[in-house]
Amino acid sequence: ASRLGIKEKRKFILKKLKEGNPYINDLEAIQSQIKKKISEKKFKGALIDLDKFLPHFPDNESLHKLKYVATKAQSPTNIENILIDSAAIFKYNPKYSVDYGLYLMETGKLYEALSTFRRAFLVSLLITGFNVDEEILFFIRLIYNQQQRFACERCGRKRNFF
Repeated sequence: ASRLGIKEKRKFILKKLKEGNPYINDLEAIQSQIKKKISEKKFKGALIDLDKFLPHFPDNESLHKLKYVATKAQSPTNIENILIDSAAIFKYNPKYSVDYGLYLMETGKLYEALSTFRRAFLVSLLITGFNVDEEILFFIRLIYNQQQRFACERCGRKRNFF
């Protein structure tokens, strides 16, 4: 529901999960158990536990970070789905969109990265007002400059975006 942008459905699902959560009192123990497995480099066991408990705590940032760490160590090819989920669930926190945009930039998906950074910049403006987040603007400018280089190599003309 969060990926699709259905706000009411998202709120309803989160409310139902919080009401019927059998592990609500065990959150700290669950987190420490998963952290211990990650520190012992038992990433597969940590991912099994995260797959079991994360549906009960979908809006818990620390569990998402732990899943990112364990997935990156176990199978780095699955990182994109983790980043997409985090950016969708915490869509009003630009940091997760920036992380996803950086991943897209590293993999050479510049147009997708540009749209992700633009979304992060919009969220930053909505949350903080007109306190501009220079980090996001830096990445947007970097992608435009890279696109300018590619355009110049193709046609031989110089273009100035800024």
